[in-house]
Amino acid sequence: MLAVAGGLAVAALLVLEQAGSERGHALAPLVLIGLMFVAYALAAVELQRVAVSTCLRLSLLGGALLQVIALRVRPLNGDDYLRYAWDGRVQAAGIDPYRYPPGAPQLARLRDAWLFPDGVTPRLNHPTERTIYPPVAQGWFWLVHVLTGGHGQGRGLQVGAAVLAVATSVAIVLVLRRVGGDPRRVAWWAWCPTVVIETGGNGHVDVVASLLVVVALGLLAGRRWVGAGAVLGLAIATKLLPALLVVAVPPRRAVRVGAAAVLAVALVYLPHVLVLGTGVTGFLGGYLGEESHQQFDLLKPLLPDVVVRPVGCVLLAVTALLVWRQTARDDVAGLPPRPWVHGATMVGVAFILLEPPYPWYALLLVPLVALGARPVWLVVAAAMYLVYAAAPLGHAYFGTRVIGYGVAALVVAAGWAPARREVARWSPRLAALQPARRQKPHSGR
Repeated sequence: MLAVAGGLAVAALLVLEQAGSERGHALAPLVLIGLMFVAYALAAVELQRVAVSTCLRLSLLGGALLQVIALRVRPLNGDDYLRYAWDGRVQAAGIDPYRYPPGAPQLARLRDAWLFPDGVTPRLNHPTERTIYPPVAQGWFWLVHVLTGGHGQGRGLQVGAAVLAVATSVAIVLVLRRVGGDPRRVAWWAWCPTVVIETGGNGHVDVVASLLVVVALGLLAGRRWVGAGAVLGLAIATKLLPALLVVAVPPRRAVRVGAAAVLAVALVYLPHVLVLGTGVTGFLGGYLGEESHQQFDLLKPLLPDVVVRPVGCVLLAVTALLVWRQTARDDVAGLPPRPWVHGATMVGVAFILLEPPYPWYALLLVPLVALGARPVWLVVAAAMYLVYAAAPLGHAYFGTRVIGYGVAALVVAAGWAPARREVARWSPRLAALQPARRQKPHSGR
Protein backbone atom coordinates (compact mmCIF):
# COMPACT_ATOMS: atom_id res chain seq x y z
CA MET A 1 0.00 0.00 0.00
CA LEU A 2 2.87 2.36 0.72
CA ALA A 3 4.17 1.85 -2.82
CA VAL A 4 0.76 2.65 -4.32
CA ALA A 5 0.39 5.67 -2.06
CA GLY A 6 3.84 6.85 -3.07
CA GLY A 7 2.96 6.56 -6.74
CA LEU A 8 -0.26 8.49 -6.23
CA ALA A 9 1.67 11.14 -4.29
CA VAL A 10 4.16 11.49 -7.15
CA ALA A 11 1.26 11.87 -9.59
CA ALA A 12 -0.55 14.44 -7.47
CA LEU A 13 2.58 16.45 -6.80
CA LEU A 14 3.43 16.36 -10.49
CA VAL A 15 0.09 17.95 -11.34
CA LEU A 16 0.57 20.61 -8.66
CA GLU A 17 4.16 21.27 -9.75
CA GLN A 18 3.15 21.86 -13.33
CA ALA A 19 0.19 23.99 -12.31
CA GLY A 20 2.45 26.07 -10.08
CA SER A 21 4.93 26.52 -12.92
CA GLU A 22 2.16 27.71 -15.23
CA ARG A 23 1.16 30.33 -12.67
CA GLY A 24 4.74 31.56 -12.51
CA HIS A 25 5.47 30.71 -8.86
CA ALA A 26 9.08 29.57 -8.84
CA LEU A 27 9.43 28.37 -5.25
CA ALA A 28 6.28 26.20 -5.09
CA PRO A 29 7.33 23.85 -7.94
CA LEU A 30 10.77 23.44 -6.37
CA VAL A 31 9.27 22.43 -3.02
CA LEU A 32 6.84 20.08 -4.71
CA ILE A 33 9.61 18.45 -6.74
CA GLY A 34 11.46 17.84 -3.48
CA LEU A 35 8.34 16.18 -2.07
CA MET A 36 8.03 14.15 -5.25
CA PHE A 37 11.52 12.75 -4.75
CA VAL A 38 10.73 11.85 -1.13
CA ALA A 39 7.48 10.09 -2.07
CA TYR A 40 9.22 8.36 -4.96
CA ALA A 41 12.13 7.12 -2.84
CA LEU A 42 9.80 5.69 -0.18
CA ALA A 43 7.63 4.01 -2.81
CA ALA A 44 10.60 2.58 -4.75
CA VAL A 45 12.13 1.12 -1.58
CA GLU A 46 8.80 -0.46 -0.68
CA LEU A 47 8.44 -1.93 -4.16
CA GLN A 48 11.69 -3.85 -3.69
CA ARG A 49 9.95 -5.86 -0.96
CA VAL A 50 6.81 -7.01 -2.81
CA ALA A 51 6.44 -9.98 -5.15
CA VAL A 52 8.22 -9.59 -8.47
CA SER A 53 5.07 -9.87 -10.56
CA THR A 54 3.23 -7.32 -8.44
CA CYS A 55 6.17 -4.95 -8.53
CA LEU A 56 6.50 -5.16 -12.29
CA ARG A 57 2.80 -4.45 -12.78
CA LEU A 58 2.92 -1.46 -10.44
CA SER A 59 6.18 -0.16 -11.89
CA LEU A 60 5.36 -0.50 -15.58
CA LEU A 61 1.69 0.44 -15.47
CA GLY A 62 2.28 3.11 -12.85
CA GLY A 63 5.15 4.56 -14.84
CA ALA A 64 2.99 4.65 -17.97
CA LEU A 65 0.20 6.39 -16.02
CA LEU A 66 2.64 8.99 -14.72
CA GLN A 67 3.70 9.69 -18.30
CA VAL A 68 0.06 10.19 -19.31
CA ILE A 69 -0.37 12.64 -16.43
CA ALA A 70 2.77 14.49 -17.49
CA LEU A 71 1.36 14.91 -21.01
CA ARG A 72 -1.49 17.05 -19.75
CA VAL A 73 0.48 20.30 -19.93
CA ARG A 74 2.87 21.95 -22.33
CA PRO A 75 6.65 21.63 -21.78
CA LEU A 76 7.76 23.83 -18.92
CA ASN A 77 11.47 23.23 -18.28
CA GLY A 78 13.34 25.04 -21.02
CA ASP A 79 12.59 25.62 -24.66
CA ASP A 80 14.68 22.85 -26.20
CA TYR A 81 11.60 21.24 -27.70
CA LEU A 82 11.17 24.30 -29.93
CA ARG A 83 14.56 23.65 -31.49
CA TYR A 84 13.71 19.95 -31.82
CA ALA A 85 10.54 20.80 -33.73
CA TRP A 86 12.36 23.29 -35.94
CA ASP A 87 15.18 20.88 -36.79
CA GLY A 88 12.63 18.22 -37.68
CA ARG A 89 10.82 20.67 -39.93
CA VAL A 90 14.03 21.71 -41.68
CA GLN A 91 14.99 18.09 -42.38
CA ALA A 92 11.52 17.25 -43.67
CA ALA A 93 11.99 20.08 -46.16
CA GLY A 94 15.11 18.33 -47.49
CA ILE A 95 17.63 20.72 -45.90
CA ASP A 96 20.57 19.58 -43.81
CA PRO A 97 19.90 20.77 -40.21
CA TYR A 98 23.52 21.88 -39.76
CA ARG A 99 23.53 24.20 -42.78
CA TYR A 100 21.65 27.31 -41.60
CA PRO A 101 20.68 29.00 -38.30
CA PRO A 102 16.93 29.41 -37.73
CA GLY A 103 16.92 33.06 -38.73
CA ALA A 104 18.56 32.48 -42.12
CA PRO A 105 16.57 33.91 -45.06
CA GLN A 106 16.93 30.58 -46.88
CA LEU A 107 14.53 29.08 -44.31
CA ALA A 108 11.95 31.87 -44.41
CA ARG A 109 9.36 29.66 -46.12
CA LEU A 110 9.37 27.27 -43.16
CA ARG A 111 8.38 29.88 -40.58
CA ASP A 112 5.01 29.93 -38.86
CA ALA A 113 3.36 31.93 -36.10
CA TRP A 114 4.18 29.32 -33.45
CA LEU A 115 7.97 29.47 -33.81
CA PHE A 116 8.18 32.95 -35.37
CA PRO A 117 5.38 35.02 -33.77
CA ASP A 118 6.23 38.19 -35.71
CA GLY A 119 7.37 36.35 -38.81
CA VAL A 120 11.01 37.31 -38.23
CA THR A 121 12.13 36.72 -34.63
CA PRO A 122 12.20 33.05 -33.59
CA ARG A 123 11.24 31.77 -30.15
CA LEU A 124 14.12 29.28 -30.31
CA ASN A 125 17.18 29.52 -28.10
CA HIS A 126 20.36 30.69 -29.81
CA PRO A 127 18.44 31.76 -32.94
CA THR A 128 21.57 33.01 -34.68
CA GLU A 129 23.44 29.72 -34.27
CA ARG A 130 23.23 26.46 -36.15
CA THR A 131 21.92 23.42 -34.29
CA ILE A 132 24.01 21.61 -31.70
CA TYR A 133 22.25 18.23 -31.68
CA PRO A 134 24.09 15.17 -33.09
CA PRO A 135 22.76 13.04 -35.98
CA VAL A 136 20.84 10.38 -34.03
CA ALA A 137 18.96 13.12 -32.18
CA GLN A 138 18.30 14.77 -35.55
CA GLY A 139 16.89 11.49 -36.82
CA TRP A 140 14.50 11.45 -33.86
CA PHE A 141 13.35 15.01 -34.59
CA TRP A 142 12.73 14.11 -38.23
CA LEU A 143 10.82 10.94 -37.31
CA VAL A 144 8.52 12.76 -34.90
CA HIS A 145 7.88 15.48 -37.47
CA VAL A 146 7.01 12.94 -40.14
CA LEU A 147 4.74 10.89 -37.87
CA THR A 148 2.85 13.95 -36.63
CA GLY A 149 2.79 15.81 -39.94
CA GLY A 150 4.49 18.72 -38.20
CA HIS A 151 1.32 19.48 -36.21
CA GLY A 152 0.69 19.69 -32.48
CA GLN A 153 3.27 22.37 -31.61
CA GLY A 154 5.63 19.96 -29.90
CA ARG A 155 3.03 17.63 -28.45
CA GLY A 156 4.36 14.80 -30.62
CA LEU A 157 7.78 15.22 -29.01
CA GLN A 158 6.24 14.79 -25.57
CA VAL A 159 4.28 11.73 -26.61
CA GLY A 160 7.32 10.22 -28.32
CA ALA A 161 9.49 10.80 -25.24
CA ALA A 162 6.83 9.26 -22.99
CA VAL A 163 6.69 6.16 -25.22
CA LEU A 164 10.47 5.84 -25.13
CA ALA A 165 10.46 6.21 -21.33
CA VAL A 166 8.09 3.24 -21.07
CA ALA A 167 10.18 1.32 -23.63
CA THR A 168 13.24 2.00 -21.47
CA SER A 169 11.42 0.49 -18.50
CA VAL A 170 10.80 -2.66 -20.52
CA ALA A 171 14.43 -2.74 -21.66
CA ILE A 172 15.63 -2.43 -18.06
CA VAL A 173 13.48 -5.40 -17.02
CA LEU A 174 14.78 -7.51 -19.91
CA VAL A 175 18.41 -6.67 -19.12
CA LEU A 176 17.98 -7.40 -15.41
CA ARG A 177 16.35 -10.75 -16.13
CA ARG A 178 19.11 -11.67 -18.56
CA VAL A 179 21.95 -10.88 -16.16
CA GLY A 180 20.25 -12.40 -13.13
CA GLY A 181 19.45 -9.08 -11.50
CA ASP A 182 16.32 -8.09 -9.61
CA PRO A 183 13.76 -6.78 -12.15
CA ARG A 184 12.00 -4.91 -9.34
CA ARG A 185 14.72 -2.27 -9.63
CA VAL A 186 12.89 -0.91 -12.68
CA ALA A 187 10.83 1.16 -10.24
CA TRP A 188 13.85 3.42 -9.74
CA TRP A 189 13.48 4.46 -13.39
CA ALA A 190 9.76 4.20 -14.08
CA TRP A 191 8.60 6.32 -11.13
CA CYS A 192 11.51 8.75 -10.95
CA PRO A 193 10.34 12.40 -10.98
CA THR A 194 13.19 13.28 -13.34
CA VAL A 195 11.97 10.70 -15.84
CA VAL A 196 8.35 11.79 -15.60
CA ILE A 197 8.98 15.53 -15.77
CA GLU A 198 11.71 15.50 -18.42
CA THR A 199 10.23 12.92 -20.83
CA GLY A 200 6.44 13.07 -21.04
CA GLY A 201 6.48 16.47 -19.36
CA ASN A 202 9.16 18.20 -21.40
CA GLY A 203 9.96 15.85 -24.27
CA HIS A 204 13.73 15.96 -23.88
CA VAL A 205 15.70 13.97 -26.45
CA ASP A 206 17.95 12.62 -23.69
CA VAL A 207 15.50 9.74 -23.29
CA VAL A 208 16.61 8.43 -26.69
CA ALA A 209 20.14 8.20 -25.32
CA SER A 210 18.80 6.57 -22.12
CA LEU A 211 17.20 3.74 -24.07
CA LEU A 212 20.33 3.21 -26.15
CA VAL A 213 22.51 3.21 -23.01
CA VAL A 214 20.38 0.51 -21.39
CA VAL A 215 20.67 -1.65 -24.52
CA ALA A 216 24.42 -1.00 -24.79
CA LEU A 217 25.09 -1.88 -21.15
CA GLY A 218 22.95 -4.99 -21.46
CA LEU A 219 25.09 -6.10 -24.39
CA LEU A 220 28.23 -5.19 -22.47
CA ALA A 221 27.12 -7.28 -19.50
CA GLY A 222 26.48 -10.14 -21.92
CA ARG A 223 30.01 -9.74 -23.29
CA ARG A 224 28.79 -8.83 -26.75
CA TRP A 225 31.53 -6.32 -27.21
CA VAL A 226 31.02 -5.20 -30.82
CA GLY A 227 27.26 -4.81 -30.45
CA ALA A 228 27.71 -2.94 -27.18
CA GLY A 229 30.19 -0.57 -28.80
CA ALA A 230 27.93 0.11 -31.78
CA VAL A 231 24.90 0.93 -29.63
CA LEU A 232 27.00 3.01 -27.23
CA GLY A 233 28.27 4.94 -30.26
CA LEU A 234 24.67 5.65 -31.27
CA ALA A 235 23.97 6.89 -27.73
CA ILE A 236 26.96 9.23 -27.95
CA ALA A 237 25.69 10.43 -31.33
CA THR A 238 22.43 11.37 -29.60
CA LYS A 239 23.89 13.27 -26.63
CA LEU A 240 27.61 13.44 -25.93
CA LEU A 241 27.27 12.59 -22.23
CA PRO A 242 27.16 8.78 -22.68
CA ALA A 243 30.84 9.02 -23.62
CA LEU A 244 31.44 9.05 -19.85
CA LEU A 245 30.48 5.37 -19.82
CA VAL A 246 33.60 4.24 -21.67
CA VAL A 247 35.19 3.66 -18.25
CA ALA A 248 32.74 0.77 -17.81
CA VAL A 249 34.42 -1.10 -20.69
CA PRO A 250 37.07 -3.62 -19.55
CA PRO A 251 40.48 -2.54 -20.89
CA ARG A 252 41.00 -5.91 -22.56
CA ARG A 253 37.85 -5.30 -24.61
CA ALA A 254 38.41 -1.61 -25.21
CA VAL A 255 39.69 -1.97 -28.77
CA ARG A 256 36.66 -3.89 -30.00
CA VAL A 257 34.13 -1.79 -28.13
CA GLY A 258 35.87 1.48 -28.99
CA ALA A 259 36.27 0.64 -32.67
CA ALA A 260 32.58 -0.27 -32.96
CA ALA A 261 31.55 2.93 -31.18
CA VAL A 262 33.76 5.14 -33.34
CA LEU A 263 32.49 3.45 -36.49
CA ALA A 264 28.87 3.96 -35.45
CA VAL A 265 29.47 7.66 -34.77
CA ALA A 266 31.35 8.08 -38.04
CA LEU A 267 28.61 6.41 -40.08
CA VAL A 268 25.80 8.61 -38.75
CA TYR A 269 27.89 11.76 -39.23
CA LEU A 270 29.15 10.77 -42.69
CA PRO A 271 26.14 11.99 -44.76
CA HIS A 272 26.37 15.42 -43.12
CA VAL A 273 30.15 15.59 -43.45
CA LEU A 274 29.89 14.87 -47.19
CA VAL A 275 27.56 17.84 -47.53
CA LEU A 276 29.04 20.37 -45.09
CA GLY A 277 32.48 19.17 -44.04
CA THR A 278 33.46 20.42 -40.59
CA GLY A 279 30.29 22.51 -40.44
CA VAL A 280 28.50 19.54 -38.88
CA THR A 281 29.69 20.61 -35.43
CA GLY A 282 27.16 23.45 -35.52
CA PHE A 283 27.09 25.43 -32.27
CA LEU A 284 28.84 22.71 -30.27
CA GLY A 285 32.04 24.68 -29.73
CA GLY A 286 30.15 27.79 -28.65
CA TYR A 287 27.96 25.79 -26.28
CA LEU A 288 30.92 24.12 -24.60
CA GLY A 289 32.55 27.52 -24.24
CA GLU A 290 29.46 28.95 -22.56
CA GLU A 291 29.17 26.07 -20.11
CA SER A 292 32.86 26.06 -19.21
CA HIS A 293 32.47 29.33 -17.29
CA GLN A 294 30.14 27.74 -14.72
CA GLN A 295 31.91 24.61 -13.56
CA PHE A 296 33.87 23.39 -10.53
CA ASP A 297 32.07 25.85 -8.22
CA LEU A 298 32.48 23.43 -5.30
CA LEU A 299 36.24 23.93 -5.54
CA LYS A 300 36.16 27.72 -5.71
CA PRO A 301 35.69 28.34 -1.97
CA LEU A 302 38.63 26.00 -1.30
CA LEU A 303 41.22 26.94 -3.93
CA PRO A 304 42.63 30.01 -5.68
CA ASP A 305 40.74 30.73 -8.90
CA VAL A 306 43.81 30.13 -11.06
CA VAL A 307 44.03 26.45 -10.07
CA VAL A 308 40.33 25.58 -9.83
CA ARG A 309 39.97 24.35 -13.39
CA PRO A 310 43.25 22.36 -13.51
CA VAL A 311 42.44 20.69 -10.18
CA GLY A 312 38.90 19.92 -11.34
CA CYS A 313 40.18 18.34 -14.54
CA VAL A 314 42.71 16.29 -12.58
CA LEU A 315 39.96 15.04 -10.26
CA LEU A 316 37.90 13.97 -13.26
CA ALA A 317 40.88 12.19 -14.79
CA VAL A 318 41.74 10.43 -11.53
CA THR A 319 38.13 9.32 -11.13
CA ALA A 320 38.13 7.89 -14.65
CA LEU A 321 41.40 6.03 -14.03
CA LEU A 322 40.24 4.60 -10.71
CA VAL A 323 36.91 3.47 -12.15
CA TRP A 324 38.57 1.94 -15.20
CA ARG A 325 41.06 0.14 -12.94
CA GLN A 326 38.20 -1.34 -10.93
CA THR A 327 36.54 -2.42 -14.19
CA ALA A 328 39.78 -4.13 -15.18
CA ARG A 329 40.07 -5.87 -11.80
CA ASP A 330 36.54 -7.24 -12.08
CA ASP A 331 37.29 -8.52 -15.57
CA VAL A 332 40.54 -10.22 -14.54
CA ALA A 333 38.87 -11.76 -11.47
CA GLY A 334 36.16 -13.24 -13.67
CA LEU A 335 33.40 -11.28 -11.93
CA PRO A 336 30.15 -10.66 -13.82
CA PRO A 337 30.37 -7.30 -15.65
CA ARG A 338 28.86 -4.39 -13.70
CA PRO A 339 28.98 -1.56 -16.25
CA TRP A 340 26.13 0.33 -14.57
CA VAL A 341 27.93 0.42 -11.22
CA HIS A 342 31.18 1.72 -12.65
CA GLY A 343 29.35 4.00 -15.09
CA ALA A 344 27.26 5.56 -12.31
CA THR A 345 30.40 6.38 -10.33
CA MET A 346 31.91 8.17 -13.32
CA VAL A 347 28.73 9.99 -14.29
CA GLY A 348 27.85 10.93 -10.71
CA VAL A 349 31.29 12.33 -9.90
CA ALA A 350 31.40 14.18 -13.23
CA PHE A 351 28.03 15.80 -12.50
CA ILE A 352 29.10 16.82 -8.99
CA LEU A 353 32.28 18.43 -10.30
CA LEU A 354 30.89 19.98 -13.49
CA GLU A 355 27.57 20.96 -11.86
CA PRO A 356 25.26 21.03 -14.89
CA PRO A 357 22.14 23.15 -14.29
CA TYR A 358 19.92 21.01 -16.52
CA PRO A 359 17.86 18.33 -14.72
CA TRP A 360 17.29 16.34 -17.91
CA TYR A 361 20.99 15.46 -17.99
CA ALA A 362 20.22 13.07 -15.12
CA LEU A 363 18.33 10.88 -17.59
CA LEU A 364 21.75 9.31 -18.10
CA LEU A 365 22.20 8.58 -14.39
CA VAL A 366 18.75 7.23 -13.47
CA PRO A 367 18.83 4.09 -15.68
CA LEU A 368 22.23 3.17 -14.20
CA VAL A 369 20.61 3.12 -10.77
CA ALA A 370 17.71 1.05 -12.07
CA LEU A 371 20.16 -1.49 -13.49
CA GLY A 372 22.08 -1.91 -10.25
CA ALA A 373 24.01 1.19 -9.16
CA ARG A 374 23.47 2.61 -5.69
CA PRO A 375 20.23 4.63 -5.34
CA VAL A 376 22.14 7.30 -3.40
CA TRP A 377 23.30 8.69 -6.77
CA LEU A 378 19.74 9.94 -7.32
CA VAL A 379 20.47 12.70 -4.83
CA VAL A 380 22.53 14.24 -7.65
CA ALA A 381 19.47 14.15 -9.92
CA ALA A 382 17.39 15.94 -7.27
CA ALA A 383 20.10 18.58 -6.75
CA MET A 384 19.89 19.61 -10.39
CA TYR A 385 16.42 21.07 -9.85
CA LEU A 386 17.71 23.45 -7.20
CA VAL A 387 20.38 24.71 -9.60
CA TYR A 388 17.88 24.97 -12.45
CA ALA A 389 15.57 27.06 -10.25
CA ALA A 390 18.29 29.62 -9.50
CA ALA A 391 17.29 32.11 -12.22
CA PRO A 392 13.51 32.18 -11.56
CA LEU A 393 14.16 32.37 -7.82
CA GLY A 394 16.48 35.32 -8.31
CA HIS A 395 19.51 33.55 -6.87
CA ALA A 396 22.99 33.27 -8.31
CA TYR A 397 23.97 29.99 -9.90
CA PHE A 398 27.09 29.88 -7.75
CA GLY A 399 25.19 29.66 -4.46
CA THR A 400 22.68 27.08 -5.64
CA ARG A 401 25.42 24.96 -7.22
CA VAL A 402 27.44 24.96 -4.01
CA ILE A 403 24.41 24.14 -1.87
CA GLY A 404 22.76 21.63 -4.20
CA TYR A 405 25.79 19.75 -5.40
CA GLY A 406 27.59 20.20 -2.08
CA VAL A 407 24.80 18.44 -0.20
CA ALA A 408 24.67 15.76 -2.90
CA ALA A 409 28.43 15.20 -2.58
CA LEU A 410 28.17 14.84 1.20
CA VAL A 411 25.29 12.36 0.96
CA VAL A 412 27.12 10.28 -1.65
CA ALA A 413 30.31 10.35 0.42
CA ALA A 414 28.41 9.27 3.54
CA GLY A 415 27.16 6.19 1.73
CA TRP A 416 30.51 5.38 0.13
CA ALA A 417 32.21 3.62 3.06
CA PRO A 418 29.38 1.11 3.71
CA ALA A 419 29.23 0.37 -0.03
CA ARG A 420 32.98 -0.26 -0.18
CA ARG A 421 32.77 -2.62 2.78
CA GLU A 422 29.97 -4.54 1.08
CA VAL A 423 31.98 -4.87 -2.12
CA ALA A 424 35.06 -6.02 -0.21
CA ARG A 425 32.99 -8.63 1.63
CA TRP A 426 31.36 -10.15 -1.44
CA SER A 427 33.91 -9.76 -4.24
CA PRO A 428 36.22 -12.60 -3.10
CA ARG A 429 33.24 -14.97 -2.84
CA LEU A 430 32.00 -14.06 -6.30
CA ALA A 431 35.48 -14.44 -7.75
CA ALA A 432 35.82 -17.89 -6.19
CA LEU A 433 32.47 -19.04 -7.50
CA GLN A 434 32.76 -17.61 -11.00
CA PRO A 435 35.15 -20.18 -12.57
CA ALA A 436 32.98 -23.05 -11.29
CA ARG A 437 29.93 -21.45 -12.85
CA ARG A 438 31.64 -21.22 -16.20
CA GLN A 439 32.69 -24.88 -16.11
CA LYS A 440 29.37 -26.30 -14.92
CA PRO A 441 27.59 -26.47 -18.33
CA HIS A 442 30.43 -28.67 -19.70
CA SER A 443 30.65 -31.09 -16.76
CA GLY A 444 28.01 -33.46 -18.07
CA ARG A 445 29.14 -33.51 -21.70
